[in-house]
Amino acid sequence: MSGRRVLALYGALLLGFAAVVCRLYWLCSNTEYAVRAEAQSEAVLRLPAARGNFYDCGGLPLTGISQRWLALCFPGESSYARLYPYADADGQARLYRERNTSRPFLLDVVQDVSGLGVRCYAVPRRYAAAPLAEQLIGYLDSEGHGAAGLEAALDDVLYTGERDTLHCAVTAQGRLRRGSEPILEKADSAPQGVRLTLSRSIQRAAEGVAAESMATGCILIIDAASGKVRACVSLPGFDAANVGESLTAPDSPLLNRAFSAYAVGSVFKPVLAAAALEAGEGDFIRECPGYDALNGQVYRCAGSVPHGLVGLDGALEKSCNGYFIELGRELGPERVRKMAAALGFGKGQDIADGLRSASGVLPEAETLENEGQFANFCFGQGELLATPLQVAGMMNTIAAGGVYHTPLFVECTVDETTGEELTPLAHGSSRRVFSEQTAEKLHPNDVRRVMRALEIYETSGKTKSEQADSARAEGKYHVLVYGLSQPREIMYARINARVDEMMEAGLVNEVKALLTQGVKPNCEGGAMQAIGYKEIVSALQGDISMERAVELIKQNSRRYAKRQWTWFRHDAQTKWFDYTDFSTRESLEDTLLQCIQADCAAYAQQA
Repeated sequence: MSGRRVLALYGALLLGFAAVVCRLYWLCSNTEYAVRAEAQSEAVLRLPAARGNFYDCGGLPLTGISQRWLALCFPGESSYARLYPYADADGQARLYRERNTSRPFLLDVVQDVSGLGVRCYAVPRRYAAAPLAEQLIGYLDSEGHGAAGLEAALDDVLYTGERDTLHCAVTAQGRLRRGSEPILEKADSAPQGVRLTLSRSIQRAAEGVAAESMATGCILIIDAASGKVRACVSLPGFDAANVGESLTAPDSPLLNRAFSAYAVGSVFKPVLAAAALEAGEGDFIRECPGYDALNGQVYRCAGSVPHGLVGLDGALEKSCNGYFIELGRELGPERVRKMAAALGFGKGQDIADGLRSASGVLPEAETLENEGQFANFCFGQGELLATPLQVAGMMNTIAAGGVYHTPLFVECTVDETTGEELTPLAHGSSRRVFSEQTAEKLHPNDVRRVMRALEIYETSGKTKSEQADSARAEGKYHVLVYGLSQPREIMYARINARVDEMMEAGLVNEVKALLTQGVKPNCEGGAMQAIGYKEIVSALQGDISMERAVELIKQNSRRYAKRQWTWFRHDAQTKWFDYTDFSTRESLEDTLLQCIQADCAAYAQQA
């Protein structure tokens, strides 16, 4: 090779080397390339999105109670071998599938495996193995957003989108670079939590009772004084971590039965009882043969069992359908429907924004003009539909002394770090539906009635209802009963005249004297609650005028007489004589005497 060619080749090599050096210098001085190179050597892993928890009324968590573990896996057989026993079936499949990838990943494991030399990170487990109030709280979708229940209704409050991130310096093969450690970067903002009205201990207890006593149904426990719901159970339940299994289940476990409408049945009867007591018809009496017939239609009591002569207490105790049909006819459809509407029937309730209970069906007034429809309505049948929440609200009104409190489930948002209350999410509302006196007569804790029932049991060894049944079944003596009746308009006129005579005779001064002697005017069951006294007391206290008091005495006396007549009319033993059929007192007495003598002679022959 000639010297010129060698020199040219040498010059070309030198020029190429100079170009490479210049290029390397340019690359080293360019920061953009440096950033790209660094990014290619760093793996960024995102942990599950942060989400606010639900808390009970005392601040105890209802979600996020436990934690789960995420193991940091790097490519290679070593991670596969060590972690395989600690992963579920899906995790094991993932381990096998990604054991030769070039990027690290996070794997769900059943426990902390840091003792195996594997880096492990604890994250909240959203739902416990035995979840609390799952139908009420709901569940999340695959992206961590609320998909049902309060999770969906309050997603804007609970979901922030912020995630903790894990930064790993890795080699070209995806393994952790020697001398480096993963860096966990916390999210900038913490989510807000939501405090509910539930009590975790009461909720757990109610769920335990439900699990032992029912396969399908619900339980609601409400604080009587405030309307705050302390427990909401619906069965069957579902696994919020594996909702897919429940989507096609035949028993609809995703359905919140507390908010769904069903046929009501006999639990509707206290509505009629309240309407009757408010209307002054609490002493309505009926002889129950085990059914009631109306326009050719027969409405039977359970098992067609005759209940005999029953009043309001006995009809509620024995769930007498016929009694409540006849009571409803005394009251009229308007009164009964108005009471049902005031107690929340026919109206859904907002649990939270976007979550509402079913409205049910409260038949229209036009529908109840049909006697058959109204008869069914009176004992909770026909078109009437209601949710367990509506029924619980009605029962709570009785327990709360006649005041309806809107049932509440949600209280406020809270700072999850400090527990401080932030924003109210619901405001309670209350209204008086019926009087305290009506509530006391309906309430199972009516002390006066309980004491009377205990006295009967102590002296006779029988319950009050057993003694009544026994008295009707057999009598110690053969009793002859005769009654004198008169046309209603004459009876009402005599009642009005009698009240005027009482006022002229000094009824007002008599009541004043009793009050001066210390007689309590509002003592339940006391003498001052009798007709005549209680109206004058109201006038003396300035609640009503004296003229209005006199009107009420006459009205209440007429109603009482009507109830007495209803009672006696159903007593088959009594023989009635209308005294207006007799021209003189002597002719009436002669007729009665002859009847008594004939009945005594007939009984003597039978004996």
